[in-house]
Amino acid sequence: MHSSQSNRRGLQVRLAARPHGLPTPDDFEIVYDETVIDGLASAPRALLDLVGGAFTGKTVVRLRS
Repeated sequence: MHSSQSNRRGLQVRLAARPHGLPTPDDFEIVYDETVIDGLASAPRALLDLVGGAFTGKTVVRLRS
């Protein structure tokens, strides 16, 4: 069995292997990239990194745990 996947910036789609036949909607899995930065004090650096392209997908600054 073989599986294939497509990766776009911040979004990954995986296709499960099928021994025969066409894929069905249940064969696909969508995986989102996410970066979590802890603390408001880290927000300015996170913003600079975000604009600079350091992260893919969603970037969140978590204020509380």
